[in-house]
Amino acid sequence: MPVLRLFLLSGCCTLLQTASVDDWTYHPGASQAAFRTQSVILPLSEQRPEDVDAAQIATPGTRFGQFRFGSFDSGRIVVAVVPQPNGPPHLYLDANRDRKLTQKERHDAAGNVWSVNLNADFLDGFLVNSDERKLRFRYSNGILIYGTVGFIEGKTRLDERTVGIRRVDANANGRFSDSEDELWVDHNSDGTWDAFTERFSFAPMLRVADKRYSTLTDVRSQVFAMEANTQTGLLTLQVPEELKQRGLEKLNVVMAGRTGSLVNLNLNSPSARVPVDEYRAVSLVATFERTEFPPVWTYTFVNRTDTAANWTEVTEDSDAKCDPLRSIQLSAKLDRADGSYATGGHVRITPVLSTTAGLELQGAYYGRESTASAGEPTATVTLGDPIADQQIGVRSSGFN
Repeated sequence: MPVLRLFLLSGCCTLLQTASVDDWTYHPGASQAAFRTQSVILPLSEQRPEDVDAAQIATPGTRFGQFRFGSFDSGRIVVAVVPQPNGPPHLYLDANRDRKLTQKERHDAAGNVWSVNLNADFLDGFLVNSDERKLRFRYSNGILIYGTVGFIEGKTRLDERTVGIRRVDANANGRFSDSEDELWVDHNSDGTWDAFTERFSFAPMLRVADKRYSTLTDVRSQVFAMEANTQTGLLTLQVPEELKQRGLEKLNVVMAGRTGSLVNLNLNSPSARVPVDEYRAVSLVATFERTEFPPVWTYTFVNRTDTAANWTEVTEDSDAKCDPLRSIQLSAKLDRADGSYATGGHVRITPVLSTTAGLELQGAYYGRESTASAGEPTATVTLGDPIADQQIGVRSSGFN
């Protein structure tokens, strides 16, 4: 039967030897006001997502939302706010991501506020790496906001000194290396955190105390380093005009350098100043609007191969162009490369939709990432015998 494969969402961090997993600790409590929880709005809808079983909590007025927490291709988490006749509403959170809401997943509010432990999931092939985090939800006047509590803390080398580092997930997606996220650098090593001189928006290049540094990290934020850097260039996202004409509304791309830099590019910010290095796309999310139903589709891609053609070289003072969605092609793979099949045996076929930039379609669904009613497609792959004009089998696929 057709299967959809999963791939590691990470860069080639060959220089990240100065920090280890044990060096970085998540602190779910923030005692200082500077590290208060930063929240975002979670859109809600009375329309239940089609693939969600909510029979156990069926109540008039229930509103649904969903989001991802971890890698962009981790399972979506469904949230339901259920009104109560007397007192604050109940919050249901599908923490195990099985698309089923049960009474065991109910959380009672303390003044319309919920604190919930939730794993940030990062897909690595067929494995899921989970990092425990804490989320805080608040419901008021029909609006649900949520945010990641606390910060990741550790130390790294800055020139010849060891300095403290704190990282804040400011957009509540379980990652700490987005352009919205905060990076705090105690560059004077005084043990205090100055919001004016030691707080930065995360970026591949930072100017700290009048000196420029490269930031090197991984997607899970388990390692981190900073390197003095004077050689930089621009990395610019190119978007084919044809895709815009086809309704491309949103495009987010994560580029990873060989040395560990992570770069976030999108339609609104297509260029970034980065350290001189070679970069490849490791993940991509594209949303299209169309005239027919359903009107909005979202596609997610991940890196597939590590070939020379997938890398874009950035040289000093250059403006290197990357086009991760170029030349999309459909192919299929068999589970036995040597073709050793017997009559009457089973054949495992993997349909693959990929780009020449090394990205492979991971999944597709209608609706935007944050749309409560977004559903999974029901596309099928048919295997047939054209000579006998006979259909051999039909299976659902992971994309459309």
